[in-house]
Amino acid sequence: MYSKEWNAIYQGHKIVVLALQNAWKPSFSLKSLAGEARLYVDGEKVDSSTDAFFHANQPVMYGSIKLADNLEQQIEVYIKSNLQVIQTKICVEGVRIGGDDF
Repeated sequence: MYSKEWNAIYQGHKIVVLALQNAWKPSFSLKSLAGEARLYVDGEKVDSSTDAFFHANQPVMYGSIKLADNLEQQIEVYIKSNLQVIQTKICVEGVRIGGDDF
């Protein structure tokens, strides 16, 4: 099992993206590429994705943060992957706050 983790702190909230991937096996089946991405905010799982393919220009997971003044801000997670590398960009209200720069 392969896993990679990205962390960001925003307005005192801890945001974690965890990518889990089954061990690579020589196969022509998409099931060998099966995995899961998870979004956590302050230790609570708020979204996940089991998509086999990710599009770097569209968010694959969403969450929200409630600020002290009772405002809510949207978290978007973008994932870009190929057979060798997985990259993640964590944004709040469209502004990158963590992850990879792509």
